[in-house]
Amino acid sequence: MNALVRIAASSIASRSCVAVRKLSEGQYNKAFLLTTDDGKRVVAKVPNPNAGRAHYTTASEVATLDFVTNPVFKVRTVLQLPAPEVYAWNSRAVENPVGAEFIIMEEARGVPLSQKWPTLCGEDKLSLIEKIVEIEKTLASTLFKEFGSLYYTKDSKHPAGNDVLYTDTTGRPIMNARFSIGPTTDRKSFDNGRASIDFDRGPWATAEDYVTAIGGREVQCIHEVKHLPRPLGIVNGPGLYQTSRDSKLSVLNDYLKVASYLLPADRSILSACLWHSDLHSDNIFVDPEKPTEITSLIDWQSVHVAPLVMQAGHPSFLDFGGPKPEGPGAPCLPADFDDMTEVQQKRAESLLSQQSLFKAYEILSLQRNKKVYHALRHQKGLGCQTIALAGNLLLDGEPLVKGQLMQVQREWYKLPAVRARASCPSCPLHFTPQDILAQDTDEAKWMEGLKLMSQVLKSLGTVDSGWHGWVKTEDYALFKRKLDDVRDVFVEDLSETEEDQPKWLSAWPFMDRICG
Repeated sequence: MNALVRIAASSIASRSCVAVRKLSEGQYNKAFLLTTDDGKRVVAKVPNPNAGRAHYTTASEVATLDFVTNPVFKVRTVLQLPAPEVYAWNSRAVENPVGAEFIIMEEARGVPLSQKWPTLCGEDKLSLIEKIVEIEKTLASTLFKEFGSLYYTKDSKHPAGNDVLYTDTTGRPIMNARFSIGPTTDRKSFDNGRASIDFDRGPWATAEDYVTAIGGREVQCIHEVKHLPRPLGIVNGPGLYQTSRDSKLSVLNDYLKVASYLLPADRSILSACLWHSDLHSDNIFVDPEKPTEITSLIDWQSVHVAPLVMQAGHPSFLDFGGPKPEGPGAPCLPADFDDMTEVQQKRAESLLSQQSLFKAYEILSLQRNKKVYHALRHQKGLGCQTIALAGNLLLDGEPLVKGQLMQVQREWYKLPAVRARASCPSCPLHFTPQDILAQDTDEAKWMEGLKLMSQVLKSLGTVDSGWHGWVKTEDYALFKRKLDDVRDVFVEDLSETEEDQPKWLSAWPFMDRICG
């Protein structure tokens, strides 16, 4: 820590650091607010070991910040988006006096949106959504020539040379030798034991190469991890679906036969774009006096270049618990609103407000950023859903993906990428009636396990805490006891004999396990 604060003070021409405050800790980093002797304040960020690959994650984050950040302080930046300035950094832990990777950056100007959003009027909320849509338009209109992550050329194993790096928002091809595209820092390539496994991390030349590499990554990881991670979101006890390497690899083999045909035919939404996919209300900073003005976007770690259709999504600050609005119509109050109690009416009005803002983002995207709107629409299609599910087969869902692939076989000549070919190729998938019957059985078992998990979460009283394991420090002991109590009831209720009890105890979804 002494070395870190010395470097921080030196990076902003101060003599010393006089105060250190630990900021709220996230899953992937430790962060500290440092105050120097002359009153300046900076943030020091140190990645945890689970943040990503050594060197690459930090090096890419710094280069990405430089590429996108606001030019108030620096004239060399490219996209001119509001983000913190980096004062000092080092991505080589063994080569610096801190003994860890670090970034010293500007303290985000303004206050987190979370402090202002609940009290903003509807008009101001719409204004802020408009600002986000404009920022996303800039990102969606900056088209890179490769897929991967952005680096300074000196930090990447893939030199830029004299090639075009990207096409700017006006359509001009831009050569910028300072930056190049290198291996992806997408967290899907590191979580659940993937970090230590050698597979193709890019860069890739086409969207087809990108989605094929997703399947190749999962194949390699399933082969090499010592223990398959527990399936996400289900209970896999006696009589329920049991996962295996062979079943996962079989599904991935079929996925790889058709991966390049699952993409939309619209090449504009397959373009290689940077995208900030974690715009929750604590990562957006606004002017405290004029909260419709965005002053900074933070947490660019693991932001990467991928096909727009695989990146776009409603900003996290607009997410809510409840049914999402579907179709072109505006959300509305339920038909029986007048018969509800006052409490029920307030809940219905709150839900309508959230649904309306969620829908407003789509409408504003349609009006001002059509590529993102079309990407959102295509994400609901069979092809993109299959790609998304296949990208997590190390952890989850082979019965679901196999069911999707069977639908691909049935609807092969309806797929946009197949219809767009000059001569329609025949489907390389061949599922027999016996395969389909076995799939129906597996999926039924899977859904039963999903239903059982839902019951467990309901017993715990909170889906978020039960699912992710996050609880407030002061609630930990209470929740731990509750978890033990629910486990005991779970085992007792499902065990028909004493011999069944160890099997159901092993199936309890919240036991500590080693993955990797």
